[in-house]
Amino acid sequence: MENLLKLSRKTIPTFLELYKGASYPRHALTYCSFKNFLIQSEKYPEYRDNLELLTLNEDWQKDGLFLMKNGRSYYFDSLEPQPYERVKKLLLNIDYSKEVIFRAVRDQFKPMFNEVLWLKNLEITDQTGTTVYFLTREFIMQLPQPPIPDGWYFRHLTMDDVAEINQKLLREGGDHLSYVEHSIKYKLSLGLFDENGKIQCWLYGIDIGSHGTLGVTENHQQKGAASAMSVKFVKMLLQDLDMDLAWNTAHGNDAAHALAKRFKGKPLGTVTWMAVNKKVSSKMSQMGMYQIFYPKM
Repeated sequence: MENLLKLSRKTIPTFLELYKGASYPRHALTYCSFKNFLIQSEKYPEYRDNLELLTLNEDWQKDGLFLMKNGRSYYFDSLEPQPYERVKKLLLNIDYSKEVIFRAVRDQFKPMFNEVLWLKNLEITDQTGTTVYFLTREFIMQLPQPPIPDGWYFRHLTMDDVAEINQKLLREGGDHLSYVEHSIKYKLSLGLFDENGKIQCWLYGIDIGSHGTLGVTENHQQKGAASAMSVKFVKMLLQDLDMDLAWNTAHGNDAAHALAKRFKGKPLGTVTWMAVNKKVSSKMSQMGMYQIFYPKM
């Protein structure tokens, strides 16, 4: 990282101006991410200390090139036209000695990103895709709150809820303990509990975008819990913020896609979340190179 320029939080308003002015809402995901960066770093000093904003040089003021670093997790974007030579140079300067997690890589960067993988002898060991939907704040604040069953209630999530949520996620095929802990500690989070105090639906914010990760227990899928939770969450999120909504919806999550469409969300494209490691053999891993994930239709 020694060849990269570290930027202060004072540059964020300029990034917001650049990405808001670039055919908005096309870049709403990045705009909302900078909003989150600003809000959370002001609220939590330790969050600010763990988050770095990097770029190549002062030319970022022209093309908005940046790398948002949180530990081994990275998010990057740029307004540079193809073939994205400056983006490529930035990515080549990352330390890949340990696993790196890339969040929400836009599909347009695919050819350039694959070239970086080849040049650095890297392979993708895990990846998933999401569709980004855009909804205006004005539309969201006018949504009626869907009803919930008698005796059910909403409550902010706490660290005491982490283990139970992670157990439900484990059954779906992954251990997300540290990610859930981080999200609940530093972001808006909400749970929907039944009359016996058992969690049936949850939603917690993420760094990239503004809507969070939605989960529903198997017994209550397609019964209105996700709709009630989403409306409650986004109204709480945007209540005191002058910000629209960029909602990442995982491919294969048919209920979430149906909900986004019911809310008249405008699809902005698909992005890929991936883990990248040094290649351990001359053969490509099963994951292979960066793929584009499209939602099931």
